[in-house]
Amino acid sequence: MFIRNCMTPRSALATVSLNATVQETLDLLEQQGLDSAPVVDDQERLAGITGYKTIFRSLQQQKGWETSFRNQPIVRLVEPIQSLDLDSDFEETLPLVIRHPFVPIVDPKDSTLAGIVKIKDIESAMAVAMGYGIKGIRILLGVVTDSPYTLELLLEALKPYQVNIISVTTFDAGEAAARRILLKLAPTSKVKAIRENLNRRGFRTLSVKQT
Repeated sequence: MFIRNCMTPRSALATVSLNATVQETLDLLEQQGLDSAPVVDDQERLAGITGYKTIFRSLQQQKGWETSFRNQPIVRLVEPIQSLDLDSDFEETLPLVIRHPFVPIVDPKDSTLAGIVKIKDIESAMAVAMGYGIKGIRILLGVVTDSPYTLELLLEALKPYQVNIISVTTFDAGEAAARRILLKLAPTSKVKAIRENLNRRGFRTLSVKQT
């Protein structure tokens, strides 16, 4: 999965100019309903991130909400944030988005801001990958980690039934030698036969349900 296919593009973003004042930044955050926003320079290159948390933390170090503070440049209150580029792998966003409000994505050619990946974007991408919200048959299988050609055997087991595969997702089962395969098939009347064949082929059918 490519980052460019699941990010919020630059055209849909509100950004803070590196030349903006603190007051202008606060006005933008309020108008857009944001807690934080990416900061860009005159060439649209990513400069960092700022938001209410950063601004009010700085305010606590001031004597009060003075005109001088409101009018000072936001550049002093911009924090660095790790970015990825359009050629990065989708899964690289996962450890970053739990530490930051979003993951900035830059164009590798000129470091301009191309978009951001938010938790909502990741949720949407994962939902699509797992076929969430699509009616079908959800089958959870147990397999041994070191078994070779597991997916090939799975496809061979399904082939006689001419059923469409909506999604196939694999993940660890929390045990050293066990994994799970979450298989979602298009609605079919052959569920019982499919389950029996999978069991004969060495798969453990842990659950079957219609969604």
